[in-house]
Amino acid sequence: MAYALLAASLTPFHVHGQSRTVVTQDAADGRQQLSADGQPTPAAGRPDYVVFNHSTLRNLSPAHVPADNAIARSVACVLARDEFESVQIGVRAVAGDLRDVRIEVETDLQVTVYHRIAPAIRDQLVSMYATGNGIARWIPSQVHLQRGKAFDEIPQGESVNFWLTFRADPQTRSGLHVGKIRIRPAGKPHTELKLEINVRDFQLQRPRAAFGMFFREDMLPKHIGGLAAPRASVLAMFRDLADHGHNSGWFYPGGSFSDLPPTDSSALHKLIPLAKQAGLVDRNVPSMICGGLPGGLDLSRLQAAIRWLDSECQRRGWPELIVFGTDEPEYPRDADLVRKQLRRLRGLPIRVNVDLSATAAYGYGDLCDVLNVMDGGISPEMQAEAERRGTQIWTYSYRIWREDFDPLRQRFYAGLYTWTHRLGGNWIWAYHHTHHRHAWFAPDSHQPQPVTGYEARREGIDDYRYLQMLEDCIAAAENQTLASEAAAWLRSLRGRLADTVPNTVMAGRPLTIDAFDEIRTRASGYIRKLGPVAGVVASPAGQAKDEAADYRGRSAAACIEGLSHADASRRRAAAWALSELGPRASEATESLARALDDPVVRIPALHALEAIGPGAHRSVPAIAALLQHRDFYVRIGAVLALSEIGCPLAVRDRSGRRSPANRAALVVDPLVTALADERPSVARQAAETLSVMGQLAQPALPAAIRMLDDSNPTRQTAAIGLITDLGPSAEAAVPRLIQLHSTWNSRHIAALAAIGPAAAQAVARLEQDANMHTGTRRADTLQALAFIRNEISDLRDLIKLLKDPTADAATKQHILKRLTQLGTKAQAIASEIQTMLDAGELAGAEQACREFLDAVRNKTRPGISFDW
Repeated sequence: MAYALLAASLTPFHVHGQSRTVVTQDAADGRQQLSADGQPTPAAGRPDYVVFNHSTLRNLSPAHVPADNAIARSVACVLARDEFESVQIGVRAVAGDLRDVRIEVETDLQVTVYHRIAPAIRDQLVSMYATGNGIARWIPSQVHLQRGKAFDEIPQGESVNFWLTFRADPQTRSGLHVGKIRIRPAGKPHTELKLEINVRDFQLQRPRAAFGMFFREDMLPKHIGGLAAPRASVLAMFRDLADHGHNSGWFYPGGSFSDLPPTDSSALHKLIPLAKQAGLVDRNVPSMICGGLPGGLDLSRLQAAIRWLDSECQRRGWPELIVFGTDEPEYPRDADLVRKQLRRLRGLPIRVNVDLSATAAYGYGDLCDVLNVMDGGISPEMQAEAERRGTQIWTYSYRIWREDFDPLRQRFYAGLYTWTHRLGGNWIWAYHHTHHRHAWFAPDSHQPQPVTGYEARREGIDDYRYLQMLEDCIAAAENQTLASEAAAWLRSLRGRLADTVPNTVMAGRPLTIDAFDEIRTRASGYIRKLGPVAGVVASPAGQAKDEAADYRGRSAAACIEGLSHADASRRRAAAWALSELGPRASEATESLARALDDPVVRIPALHALEAIGPGAHRSVPAIAALLQHRDFYVRIGAVLALSEIGCPLAVRDRSGRRSPANRAALVVDPLVTALADERPSVARQAAETLSVMGQLAQPALPAAIRMLDDSNPTRQTAAIGLITDLGPSAEAAVPRLIQLHSTWNSRHIAALAAIGPAAAQAVARLEQDANMHTGTRRADTLQALAFIRNEISDLRDLIKLLKDPTADAATKQHILKRLTQLGTKAQAIASEIQTMLDAGELAGAEQACREFLDAVRNKTRPGISFDW
């Protein structure tokens, strides 16, 4: 995206040695000219408007005031054949409003013109969002690009963008293409810019990584039709995805495979054929199918379904279809169900992909053929483990776009992040799903329109394509000196970017905006000198190895012997087999602890110690030492093993609760150390485990109080959770909680409630908070007061809130849940609430009311525990 925008139809002049351009309007001939000193002349008056450059990696706010050196004279961009490239021009109304501002583009290349969403359409959509028309909150207008060559009105002092996306198809002539751009406001002189497009003398390779967006018809705007969206509309959306660089699809719903061929599969009968027609899917790049497999099929039907699907893909020229497994499972809480589901597909001729956090990637990585890991969750040790297992790592994100709608992050995440970590795929949520959308639709239209981050994502995919092509050129090069130079540059670039977390990227960290184009320019130079090469077809990817197979079913003693085998794969097999034995392998504890020093066996050894649980207590010092390891993937394994040794889960599902083991005290100090881990998920796991230890966890309280001020929300939440579960033992946290009064949310208030009478010094602040709020916030505060001072007046106030005629069913449910937590403390008002239930005054909250009354009848002890 190398472009240069300087002053329009003007000549530069110098002030204090710097080139500076200023525009004025000559009243005599209507043309824009410069005064002798660069200031408006009395005859000319002020300029009506200015045309200026603006990076496509920055959203253009209506309030943006361009710098003098941004005033535009020409527009230039560079692109290869089979590439799109965009530039952004701003128009600012300086003296009075501008109306009917039109743009004309003269070029022999394909060009699509956009501008910021029209106010009238914006207002319609905002109204739809405000009425809850199945759509979530509005996102800023300035990120919405609307196809069109005219903008109705620019008020004085505001700016609007014109976004031009050029396309060089494979037949486009290389070299310079000259054209013109004219900006024509109604009744004002036009501005003419010189347009120069340089087409590189090679065709850019297609990407081998799977680039895609999660796409669900049922999440499209209601007027599109959901699962009944017209085929022509879906085809247009798939073409839009292909035009934005994507080469893979996520197809849902897969339907039922109980009968073959399936009769109810939108994925097979509609979506995949349309994706192929649109040029979205690449025969050599896998896509995903969601739903239907494995479903409730028995083994024979599952095998038959997989054979049928493979045959269908071969017959119809479809890509490999990977089964999309359980979505974002937690670990270890979901382990019982998820590992059972994933084991059903082990050994069958179809690959499975699961969206995973780094912690879940640790927990389920041995059963996934493709680990689709949340952005920022990939580490060298995770990659090394994937390579040992023969699996691929992809990445996905739901936060890159929604956090601050920054196109720069989109570009980095799609391209340089994928290339740096040699990932097999890059996915993002979502094509359209409320405020996660990358395409938007006018209320009366099925035509997809992009947001700026969608355009930036394509730029990132192109960055990946340039670097992939250069690596192929290096591999095929005869000029070894130049190839070595290019390879050294790529190694240096990877090293510079390796530790970057994508959702923290900003201009200058780790790269300036200009550096993105400098990377492309240098890569292009090497490609031309080394000689462009055609795309290489990637070798078919394999499935995850069943590493425990060689030792499965053997005794613990045989596995212990295997841990000393000369062959690393046999040592790993022994460790995985011990993990399957679980507590029965406790005699292997010392051998496994020694195996933690072996980098190749370390991760399966940690899994085995975690599976042994409390019986592995002698390994605590060796595991604790790994909390200092430089790689967070290892530290995740260490804290999980310590948690299961000290406070094992009764069952590994969402209902599972931890209980301290006999030697729980051994893990307290290491877990307190883990609270300070720079990786928030490690700190959270440590906090969750400590939270069930009662007085044993008292040494963790100072660290938890410090964490209340952490800038990371996960660490803040972990601190609140630990303080809440420590209850009265956390009295020392009360002064800091009071100081945080202005930032209180329901969790802070629940922590004070859990501390109870020991939080008496917070009563004044809580009373103040109760008087300031209504609804659920007031209910939370009144509950806290009831826990702390145990006065009937607080219960009476909760009754008043429950009787408030403005309270909806959800608010009533919330109040009753708070009363349920009060248990026997709320016995005094139980009869009155029973009367309200009998009178039908709790419509929509009857079940919550019955749960409260049951708690009182059963004499449930008052208490609040944190929902981890």
